[in-house]
Formats: sequence, C-alpha cells, structure tokens
Amino acid sequence: MISNFLNLDYNKFMFQIASLLLALAVIIWLFSKFQSRQSGRIGQPVFRKHSLLLLKFPKGERNFSAEGGPALGWKDEIRLSENFFDLLGGFNNPVVLEAAVHHVGEEIHFYLVGDGKTLDFVGRQIQKIWPGVQLDEVDDYDVFNPQGFNEGAYLKLAHELSLPIRTYEQAGADTFAPILAVLAKLEEVGEGAALQLVFKPASQAIRRKITNKEKIAKPLFRVNLRLAASASSSYRVKEIFEKLIGAFSPFASLRENELKVVKPKNIANFHFGFCFRTFDEEESLILNSEELASVFHFPISSTIIPRIKWLKSKEVRPPAGLSSRGVIIGENVFQGKVQPIYLDYSDRARHLEIIGQAGTGKSTSIINLAIADIKQGKGVAIIDPEGDIIQGVIGNIPRERMADVIYFDPTDIWRPFGLNLLEFNTDNPEEKEFIIEETSSIFQKLFTGETKNEMGPMFARYLKNAIRLLLADSRNDPSTLLDIPRIFTSYDFRHRKIQQMTDSKMAEFWANEVALHEITPFIISRFNNLIANDYLRPIIGQARSAFNFRRALDGGKIILVNLAKNRLGNENANLLGMIFAEKIALAAFSRLGQPEDKRQPFYLYLDEFYNYITDSLAITLASVSQYGLFLNLVHRSTEELSPAQLNLVGKFGSIIVFRVDLNDAQVLIDKFEPVFSVNDLIGLDNFNACSRILVKGNLSRPFSIRILLPPAADSSLAKEIKDLSRTVYNQNKQKTEIEIYERFSSC
Repeated sequence: MISNFLNLDYNKFMFQIASLLLALAVIIWLFSKFQSRQSGRIGQPVFRKHSLLLLKFPKGERNFSAEGGPALGWKDEIRLSENFFDLLGGFNNPVVLEAAVHHVGEEIHFYLVGDGKTLDFVGRQIQKIWPGVQLDEVDDYDVFNPQGFNEGAYLKLAHELSLPIRTYEQAGADTFAPILAVLAKLEEVGEGAALQLVFKPASQAIRRKITNKEKIAKPLFRVNLRLAASASSSYRVKEIFEKLIGAFSPFASLRENELKVVKPKNIANFHFGFCFRTFDEEESLILNSEELASVFHFPISSTIIPRIKWLKSKEVRPPAGLSSRGVIIGENVFQGKVQPIYLDYSDRARHLEIIGQAGTGKSTSIINLAIADIKQGKGVAIIDPEGDIIQGVIGNIPRERMADVIYFDPTDIWRPFGLNLLEFNTDNPEEKEFIIEETSSIFQKLFTGETKNEMGPMFARYLKNAIRLLLADSRNDPSTLLDIPRIFTSYDFRHRKIQQMTDSKMAEFWANEVALHEITPFIISRFNNLIANDYLRPIIGQARSAFNFRRALDGGKIILVNLAKNRLGNENANLLGMIFAEKIALAAFSRLGQPEDKRQPFYLYLDEFYNYITDSLAITLASVSQYGLFLNLVHRSTEELSPAQLNLVGKFGSIIVFRVDLNDAQVLIDKFEPVFSVNDLIGLDNFNACSRILVKGNLSRPFSIRILLPPAADSSLAKEIKDLSRTVYNQNKQKTEIEIYERFSSC
C-alpha cells in the first residue's frame, strides 16, 4: 500500500514538472516573438552560396534600336531596363541588384548577385539587351566603414499595395538620377552607401489583390528595397542618409502612392540582412516593372552623373586561328574566359607598332616581348630613352646568355663606350653613301628649326661635303664626328683630306673661302656642344666602335641602349639614339649579298622612335624586313610623327593601341571600326589595349587584350651582366682621352 502511494505521488510530481517545462517553453516562445517584433526580424538568405558580377556598361554611346534606327532617347534607354525586368517576370528565383559606393573608393558600382543558376540566366538576359556590357566576377565589397558610423533603412509603400507610385514616364525625368547623384558626392575614403533590391515575381494571390489596372498591366514583383550608408562621423552619416531619403521624393504621387522609409529597430539585424541579401516578406513592397525601372535602372548614356564605373573599353573575343607559338603579347579576357595571345614569329616580319599615352602599359609590353625573344635565343636591340625598360629586361636575361649582352650606358665616364657614326665597311661603297646621307639627315633633324632658316640649304650642302671629305680614306685615316668642325677651322686638316679625294669638284667646292667663312660660325656653334660635353666626347670621339654591328646582328647579340635622357638632356640622348638606329639599320642592309635563309632574325625595339628615326631612314626601313631586321616601334601619339614616319608605321602588319587622346583615336579608328569606337580607344584602362595583328599573314579582326605584368627583375643578376659587358666592350678613360688628343694634335 505504501508502494502504491509512492508511485502515485511520483507520477503526479513528474506531471507537474512536465507541465511547468511546457509552460516555460511557451513563455520563452512568446517572449522571443515579442522580442522579434520589437527588435526586428532576420530574413532568410536567398542563396546558400552566392557570387557577385560587376556590370560595366559602355559610356558615351547611345544605344541604337534593334532595327538599326536612330539613337535612343533617355526614356527609351530606361525602357531597356524595364524590358529586362519584364523578362524576369517568369523567373522564379530571387534576383539581387545593387548600386553601391564602397567605403574606400568613389566610383558607383552596379552589381548582380546570385547563385550559379541566377547569374547564368540573368546575365544572359542583360547581354541580350546590352551586347556591349562586361560582366566580371568579383569579390564581395563593403560599404560599411569598420571604424565609422552606419545607417540603414528599408522602403515600403505608404498606402495600399494596389496603388502605383510615380514613375519616370509620369515624371518626365530620370527618377533614379537623384539617388545616383547622392552616391556620386561621397568622399573617397571612409564613406560608402548602397541601394539594394532583392526581388522575385509576385504570387498569383498577390496579383488577385491588385485592382488598379495601371499597376497590374505589367509584371509584378515582391521587392525588398534597402538603403545603407556609412561615414566616419555620426553627423556625416546622418547627412548622407537624409539626402538618400530625400532622393525618393520624386516617386510620390498626390492621388496614388509613395515610398516611405522605415528605420529598423535593430541595426545589427539590418546589416546582416543587407550583407547576406536576405528576403523578408514583411518588409517587402509590390512594384511592377515600370516602377522597378524608375527606382533602379542600369546607367544610361545621357546621364551627367559622375563617378559611375563605366566600361572604358569593351571585351572583344579574339579571332579564330590564332597561333599557339611565338611571343605572348597579352591575354584576352572575354565572358570570364582567359586566353593567352601569341604573335607568331612568321607574322613579326611585317613589324609591330605600339601606341599609347604615358603610363598606359607600353613599356611593360616591350619588357614582356623582349624577355620572350631573349629566352627563345633571338637577337634583340632595345633603344630606351630613360633606361626603365632595360632595367626590367636585363634582370630577366638567362645566365647562359650573359655573354651575349652589349650594354651601353653613356654616363659611364670612367670606361666610355666607343660609338663612331662615320665607321663603315670600306669594301662596300654603298655604305659610304648611306653614311653621308644619313649623317646629314641626323644633324638636320637634331638642329631642326635652326636649319630651316636661310642657312638650311647651305648647312646641308657643307655638312654633306665635310662628311664626304672625312670618309675619303677611312681605311687608313678614320674620322669621327669630332672631326667635322676641324674641316671648317683647320686649313691643314682640310687640305690633307682634300688631297685624299679623287674628285676634283671637291677641291673647287672648298676653294670658295667667302662662303666657307660665312658658314663656319654656324657649324662651329652647333657642334661645340658635342665636343665640349664630357659624356659625349669620349663616346663619339673613338675611331673604332666598341663592337661590330653586323657581327652582332648575325650572332644574335642582345644590344641594350640606355640613353639616360634625364642626365644627358634631349639633344645628346637623341643624337646617340639616332646613331644606334642608323648603325643597326646599316648592318641589316649590309646583308644584301647574304642568302636570305642565312639572315639571322633580329628584333629592334625603339621607344619614342620618332626621336631616333630620320625621315630618310624611315623611307629606307620600309624594306628592312627582307634583311632580317624586324621592327617594334613605340610612340605616344600620331601627332609626334612626320609624314615619312606615319607612312612607315602605316604599313606595319600588327598594332597594339593603349589609351590615346581624341585626335589619335580619330586617326586610328579606321583600323578598328566597327568593333571598337573612338570612345573605346580614349577610355581604355591602364594595361588594357585594342589590338589587330597578323595571323598567318592575314590581318585579324580587332580584339581586346590585357597586358601581363613582367617577372620581377633580379638586381644582382643585372649588375653582373652590366659589369661583364663593361669589361668586354668599354675602354679605359685615360686611354680614350690619349687617343682623342693624339688625333687632334695631328694636322
């Protein structure tokens, strides 16, 4: 009996405990619901795993109608976004669109967010409507300043859901522009803001509740519309947020509906919802496609809002049949696919032109090409005005090719490098005439402006005849540029040279003492700077050049010419550059008697080439490829080129165009239309280019490339190579000065 009593008491006790626990659970549940209502909900993320596509639209060109009609007006362009939303009316997956300024940076970015299925489908719809758009997968961003203050809100309809808001059609204005205008005025560092749309088609149950014919006439969507802002101070973030809220005033319709701003009770929950792109039914509003396009649309060409991240140049797929051999000129990026772009060695025989403004990637392109040539055992020469290109190349030369390097540094006054413009193969009389003509052209170009006055024709005539005198007996009595003034100032020296001539007309020419006295001061004043310059004199005063240019070409040497323009000055650097260009060209032309299959290919890179190629040489170089010299000519603008230089590059087979100015774009556009426009050429990002190259001898259609960063240069290797070249090719300063002095001491 006692046992029964105890069992009964125990069961009663357990029932009471269970009832108490149940009651406690209900209280906790009710309390959590209450707290949820008080503090705000956390909606469910719409994607288990999402990615971001950055959308970049072409700037400055109006969209054209599908029928090829006239340019679309601003309303027509907004209707394109409305049509885009119409297409999503049957797509059941949620879609996220955002217009945002990061808390570091000032550009307004347009994003599409979703899972793989969403990005694939929605991305294809965007590309159908805007064929020029570029979609780049990017990492997630942050508008919130981690050390700053944040604000956020969502928007609801102020009145019943069936009433429409004012749209761009009714307003007669771009209703999205005021929102973008606020985003465009944020500080570059510490301030961010964004508009976020998370939307999906409205259910049939919702559609049945809509009675307004205007609203129901177009596809309906259930939308979460969020605003977020961040700044370094509480005052500033409130100021930004108030301006954002004010930008929604155009949507208010006196007789219908408007948008109201709802501040969340829990900002942390709001941040979670914004960052994870949650969808919250209770925070949603109902908009049709026209209303949605009024609140958010992709940028239109007529907008004056600054800082939008436009597509500066569109991605264009490469042509079919590209080579997989040769040198890589860059990579093509098209719709997320990356493809290396090769220029085959067989197509380089028609030369390469590279043009673009300073800092756009030209030098990087040269470094990459030259390194590739060197690593494949090719002969290379680089004439570099400032030395930065050579610095990037020399530290990447394979050790097995160290002995092939000939490094020229004009500032090395302790071991000067010999360079004699007047040196030639005395067994080849054609070289002598080439030297006479080209030397005259060099100095006329060097003294341009000065020789175009009344002294111009006389200067050219006397200079040519002076050079002819100096070359009369080069085999036994070699001359240098330092000897040119001696022809005019030393009767004994001039007379000795005249006696070496077999042409009696030369003696008659130099017998005219009156004209000679008239031209002498002009000549001397121009050449004195060369003779007096401590850098130039020991270089151009040596009777023998440091190396044989023909042997260098045939032997596949690596000639690196650092002109050190910043230290030598433009005129002196230009003279040295012209000497190297002339001597390399002469060495190539001297292969005339050599069988074509024995002519070792040699690749010449000339940066700022217009400074170093005379008009006469430009004309001659048109046929240089048949002698195995292949040109890679680089410049900033077509305006820098003479007609002869323009004609030369105009015949080149391949061209790479980095960002240029409007004038250059208008000159070059004939080669790139209709694939690229003038705006594409002037809007290219750094290290991006439009290219058109030869493919198996045929000119390809234009396509886009991105330049790769070169490998890091090994500074210790570079020093080793320079030291080795200096030991082999440079001459002791004292020995050089003694040789020059002894020659000048003779009559």
